[in-house]
Amino acid sequence: MCQGVRENLRSGTRQKSGRNLGIRPSRTFFILNRLLTIKILIMYYVYLIFSLKINKFYIGFTSDLRNRIKEHNSNQVKSTTNKGPWKLVYYEAYLSEQDARKRELKLKNHGKGFQELKKRLIGSLENLR
Repeated sequence: MCQGVRENLRSGTRQKSGRNLGIRPSRTFFILNRLLTIKILIMYYVYLIFSLKINKFYIGFTSDLRNRIKEHNSNQVKSTTNKGPWKLVYYEAYLSEQDARKRELKLKNHGKGFQELKKRLIGSLENLR
């Protein structure tokens, strides 16, 4: 064993592949313990779906995007019943539920916001029809 490795072992630092990482065991435990106590973040989504049957858009909000699209396609959502199949065109993710709801309302109630979004998605929308 080389002298540097012996000194590092005595001082309590960990090594990997002969490199000194400079991490003391007690510090490593603190970092791991801190990582384990991080809250699980819930994302909120504003989404745009397109009906292949009636050629119309629907804007919605959810915290479980995959499940919500399945609900739309299985006629479990009153406002989209018998108008599917629905195809996900676009979504935005937010950490704040309030921000996501504000964005949904802006897209639904202000025609300008929705028109701007459609301009940005022109290539994707051409492939749907």
